[in-house]
Amino acid sequence: MLKSLANKVIDSNKSCHLEVDRSSKETLWLSVVAFYKSCKLKPEKLARELVIHFTGEAGADSGALRREFFEDAICVANLNLLEGEDNCRMIRKDWGMESTYEMMGSLVAHSLLQNGPGLRCLSQTVYHYLTMQTSYPEIADIPLSLGTHDLISLINKVISYTKGDLYSLCVFKYSWIMLPILMKLTTS
Repeated sequence: MLKSLANKVIDSNKSCHLEVDRSSKETLWLSVVAFYKSCKLKPEKLARELVIHFTGEAGADSGALRREFFEDAICVANLNLLEGEDNCRMIRKDWGMESTYEMMGSLVAHSLLQNGPGLRCLSQTVYHYLTMQTSYPEIADIPLSLGTHDLISLINKVISYTKGDLYSLCVFKYSWIMLPILMKLTTS
């Protein structure tokens, strides 16, 4: 299915050359961020076959270097943008990072279309929701950690509230956007 989509989206007759410095995780991350920021100005770059050259390394890219780039790039994005235990990662709660998370989404989608890896580190519930969009998490699905303790506590409080309490909570303390989510939790 992805191969079919990639054939429709990626123009293999045009290429986009990318010089990547992977001498450290920080320089690799800077290369990734710079490339995907430039793609916001020139989105046609994402529809071309990506050709990778690693700074200071010999090698012609016939696909293996591209795959290696995506593996390294997704790994460094995982380290910089996600938190939690391995295979149970969640988006870090940093305000003002929307454009960086959007860039990460572009990276993962681009990787998949270029025959690279996906994001294999998300929690099963998050992964299932992103791929199937039908999963409603159970409290037991949320891994208990310092980062999720407050969330689990809030959910347990919300479950004990009446619908009127929920409305007041959402309108006055939290965003109105939370109301449908909280209502779903109390009716399941």
